[in-house]
Amino acid sequence: MNVMNGLRRPDGLTLVIGAAAALGAALVLARQATYGALLNLDAVAYVAVARNLLGGDGLVGYAGEVYVTWPPLYPLAMAGASLGVADPIVVAGAI
Repeated sequence: MNVMNGLRRPDGLTLVIGAAAALGAALVLARQATYGALLNLDAVAYVAVARNLLGGDGLVGYAGEVYVTWPPLYPLAMAGASLGVADPIVVAGAI
């Protein structure tokens, strides 16, 4: 039995899975560093609402509709964090 200080040493399968997970995380980070985060419909809506808030239009989506589809906390946080600093899409990753 591979026991060291009361803990089992990881077997080969555990090491392979851990290495694959680390490689996957590294690839995702490298892709985002090169091309930026990929935007989906949720992200586009959040950024649009944050920009509209900063522009004084209130909780309004990208098509001019009242923003009721998703919770408003993330766009509010994006708008607040980007006040006078940068575009909401720039601070989105930091929140």
